[in-house]
Amino acid sequence: MTRTPFESTDAVRNAFHLTWQPGPHESPIYRGQRHRLYRVTREGEAIIVKVAAADVPTAEAIASLRHEYELLRDVDVPGVVKVLGLARLGEGIALVMEDAGVRSLAERVRSGPVSISEFLQVSVLVAETVARLHDARIVHRDLNPSNVIWDTEAQRATLIDFGIATTLSALTIESTSPVLLEGTLLYISPEQTGRTGRAVDSRTDLYSLGATFYEMLTGSPPFISGDPVELVHAHLTRHPRPPHEASAEVPLVLSRIVLKLLEKEPERRYQTAEALAVDLREAKAQWVRTGTMNAFPLAYHDVPRELAIPDKLYGRAGEIRTLHAAFARACEGRRELILVTGAPGIGKSALVKQLEHPVLERRGLFIAGKFDQLQRSVPFSGLAEAFRALVRRLLTEPEPTLAMWRERLQAAVAPNGQVLIDAIPELDRILGPQPPVLELGTVESKNRFHLVFTAFFRAFARPEHPFTLFLDDLQWVDAASLQLLERWIGDAETQHLLVVGAYRDNDTGPAHPLTLSLTRMRDAGTRVHQIDLGPMGRDDVAQLIADALNQDLSKARSLADMVVRKTAGNAFFVRRLLHAFHAEKGFHFEPRTRAWEWDLAELERASVTDNVLDLMAKAIDRLPSTTKTLLQVGACIG
Repeated sequence: MTRTPFESTDAVRNAFHLTWQPGPHESPIYRGQRHRLYRVTREGEAIIVKVAAADVPTAEAIASLRHEYELLRDVDVPGVVKVLGLARLGEGIALVMEDAGVRSLAERVRSGPVSISEFLQVSVLVAETVARLHDARIVHRDLNPSNVIWDTEAQRATLIDFGIATTLSALTIESTSPVLLEGTLLYISPEQTGRTGRAVDSRTDLYSLGATFYEMLTGSPPFISGDPVELVHAHLTRHPRPPHEASAEVPLVLSRIVLKLLEKEPERRYQTAEALAVDLREAKAQWVRTGTMNAFPLAYHDVPRELAIPDKLYGRAGEIRTLHAAFARACEGRRELILVTGAPGIGKSALVKQLEHPVLERRGLFIAGKFDQLQRSVPFSGLAEAFRALVRRLLTEPEPTLAMWRERLQAAVAPNGQVLIDAIPELDRILGPQPPVLELGTVESKNRFHLVFTAFFRAFARPEHPFTLFLDDLQWVDAASLQLLERWIGDAETQHLLVVGAYRDNDTGPAHPLTLSLTRMRDAGTRVHQIDLGPMGRDDVAQLIADALNQDLSKARSLADMVVRKTAGNAFFVRRLLHAFHAEKGFHFEPRTRAWEWDLAELERASVTDNVLDLMAKAIDRLPSTTKTLLQVGACIG
């Protein structure tokens, strides 16, 4: 570790100077993949210094430290670690924090389950801290025993490590390799895996708390596996053994609380940490008084902060079965092509993403690319996007697995690998330097590229990992990509393949390149399955409203009639309209009935437009001025 003294940066308020001269035997108190922690004494007071794990820090590591400082510098929440400042350290920066203690819950649990009394003491404190954290509109996103410091003597629990925390109320996680996921896999929520199509909000912390509490009570996390893919699959589909069955010492009430936290669907968990803390305090009070716990209604005091519309599809069961059946045939060795059509916002992309889960179950590969209206002149843009993401995923695999892929792909593309590297630059990090390719004429060069890319493509579609390629916005596809797709779909040697395309059918006429390409494929004998997505029906909208507002279906139908009239059943517009009603105070939560209430006549009179563009413009107008400026800059750069 360099002996460079810490120097305060101009950006740090209340700047201070700290000179650190570590001894020759100085070692970190914690060493992780991303960061190291040192305990330093300054003027007789111990502080914690967090630095990047690498001696030469990456831009990402520096950004993470700066993000954590910016997020917490104005936060004064009891139970949340206090940051003291940023400091320069060689070529990077260091985050200086208070010393919250020497022992994490992870160290405590290594010696076995905690006692029920100790569990209640810690869990109440942590739940109360998470409630205050969420009140400050911060979602931790990596709650686990290692990130809770437990000071036994002071009876104090402190949350640490906010490197991936966010102030957003909800965000969408893209599907990626399990080893690339942010968070700790043993405690990660289903929606944080990116495989559920659901947004991540404060309820992801409650799932992670459930996994943490499970380990405290039983001595192990709810799911254990050395295989990251299997671990992700467990969070998505498996139900843990109830804690009271795993350990006879666990009262049934605590077991029920933990299992409610570990519900797969966020709507079935506790909705707020406040309600969790109330139930834990009740359990603790009973335990202190009598040494036992009697059953009581859970989450009775759960009052949601925001309107949460379930991120699931309504009225698409038949279409989902069609997709799953096509993937099943691909697993058996078939080549399948399915097209999903419909108007903008109707739910095409959301439908196709329902495939990710079954693909993961079969250890298949699912990649997605999107064609852009502004890049129609760029050949293969959507395909390149999909395969670049796949190559980046392969680069995160363990070295033996990566070596297997290197050998397989090199055999597939040799001796013309360079033509693919020109299209997918990341491939260079797998294949390494390739021999220069011969100069050929235009037609010959195109044929060579098709042959090499097809061989490359074929290397992924195999029995042990059937391959699904999703191409979105095909109404903007380029001619070169269509030619290549025709070749793949017609390639008799390619098996275990499912290609799914989505496009707006109102943007593709008889003379559109996509229409002509599909005609050629059908004429060649290719069987093209087509799913035409229409608007949501009244009953589907009513069910969505009933689930979102926790109301009876009969009461939801009257509101559904109005919503369908205003939105024509467009799935995107339906959700935006309900959020707009909530923003205009059209819904209020009634604690007595545990449901959202509304006055239909008032909603009819509400100043909410029937035009989706006006609705989006109004939503953007409510954002802070700095956010609107950032959106404008983002729009300019595409």
